[in-house]
Parts: sequence; structure tokens; C-alpha cells
Amino acid sequence: LENIHQHVSPHFSFLITCNTGKVELRNVDIRPPEGSGRWLASWRDGFHVKTNRGPIIVEDCDMAWLRDDCINISAIALTVEEQIGPKAYQFRVRNREGFPAILPGFTVEGWNKVTGRHCGAARVVSVRAGTGKGYWNTILVLDTELDHVVADGESTSFWCHEYVNADSVIRDNRFDGSVRFRSPGLYEDNLVTEFMIVKPDDNECPLTHDMVFRGNHLPATGIRTTFCVYRGEGPTALPPRDEHGAPDRMVRNILLENNTLGRPIYLFDAADVTVRGNALLPSLEGKKVLLLRNCGPVSTDFSEDVI
Repeated sequence: LENIHQHVSPHFSFLITCNTGKVELRNVDIRPPEGSGRWLASWRDGFHVKTNRGPIIVEDCDMAWLRDDCINISAIALTVEEQIGPKAYQFRVRNREGFPAILPGFTVEGWNKVTGRHCGAARVVSVRAGTGKGYWNTILVLDTELDHVVADGESTSFWCHEYVNADSVIRDNRFDGSVRFRSPGLYEDNLVTEFMIVKPDDNECPLTHDMVFRGNHLPATGIRTTFCVYRGEGPTALPPRDEHGAPDRMVRNILLENNTLGRPIYLFDAADVTVRGNALLPSLEGKKVLLLRNCGPVSTDFSEDVI
């Protein structure tokens, strides 16, 4: 899709889900016509990108006056609602969305949202129809038993490695609004005027991993950008986290490089993170820029007085 200019949409503007190959969007603008006096271009997300097998390429797009995110790139979350046997589990979607076919040889991975513990990653051996009615569900027989699983349809969150829009490229866009960047890939040279969310939530995965943020301009009004193992929105999700109650360090392989920052970065439950070459806007003068909790190796060139 290229050279498209959309001025109004009653719901999601572009719903990009469950594709098997690469999807490319270039110079796709969503904003009211200049001089029109209109204050709304889309009632929901501009690009709602979920659970694709191939990478998503978004370049040179302009968005403004959306009622929801300019772009949400993520994967539909699964949860375990029943353990059928030692290595067999019934998975369901957390909400009423569907889910593409999970095939033998695919890999699922997840965590316990109550304890913050890693449930592990396991390869799918076989698949059969689930027994639940009125929502998407399936029974997966895995090559290994999962850890820390409470099979109640609520406590765990899983993603399928093959359906996370892996290796996506979001580059050189003007997002006058909020974004949700959750998929592994490259996020480069974007303007984001409102908040940037990278952590998962109850309905969207994966945990943050294998992501490069380079050269973005993030004045970031509103919510701080937080990298963490999601444990809900209550007190357990907030620092400080003592060594006995801390989640496993599942946020991994993150590079934050040469960005311009206007709000602090919260980095929790992480390992193998590099933060370097980032410039600070005047709004951060005299403030802590990088808040670290429960982190493994973190390489940064920020001075100690801003950490």
C-alpha cells in the first residue's frame, strides 16, 4: 500500500492481521485535509497490526487527530485455561478476537502475570480442537511441560513466536499521537508526539525483546515509556521490587540509541540492554532519566546523576 491519503474513518483505519507474508505501507497518511477545520481522522487506531507471520514495513507515513493509537503493532495474547495432561494444555484468547492456526513445530512462550515467573518456551508437537464454546481455543501438546502455569484462563499470558510480526521496520514516520510498539524489530527516525508504550497488557503480547529504537524524536507527553514484565496495573507492577518478589528478567536484547528524549525511561526486569548516544530535551533538565529496577547487564553512557 502506498501513496494513500485517508481523511476519515469510523473505526480502525487499516486492520492488518494474520497475514503470512510481508506487508508494506509507504506514504500512507491519515489526517484531516489541510484547512478543513476537522478534528478527527479516525475513531480508532490508524494501523492496527496484530499477529502476522511476516514482517510489517511502515515508512514515510503521517498521522494526526486519531482517537486511538497511530499504530499498535503487537500480537494477540493467549492464556492457559486447562491442563489436559503433563504436556497438553488448552489455550484460549484473552478477549473475543480469533487467532490464526497454530501448527506443529511452532513455539509458544509465556509468563505468569501474578508471580512474574517465566513459564518457558515449548515447541508444539500436535494440535487438536479445544472444548470451549463461543471463543477461540485449541489444545496444544508440547515437547516439554511448562513451569509456573495456573490453568485458570487468567493468570498466564503467552505468545506464539511465529505470530509476532517479527523483524518489522517502522521508520521515518510522523506520528502526532500515541503508539504501541511491541513487536521485535527496528523502530527508527520516527516522531512520536505523545506516549510510546512497549510493555504488553492483558490482551496483547509479546514481552519486550529483540528491539532497536534508533534516532527517534520522543517529546513524549503523557505516560512514561516503561520496559517491564507485565503484572497488571496495580501496585505489583510498580517499583521498588525486592529480590524475593521481583519477576524473572525476561525483557531482553534492547538497544536505545541516538534518540531524543523528553520523558524518563523506566527499565525493569531486563537484561542485555544498551542505552547510548541519546539526547535530552530541556524538559528533562535536572531530572532522573533512566530508572533501573531488577536489571541484569545494562550498558549506558548516561552519567550517574541522571540514573
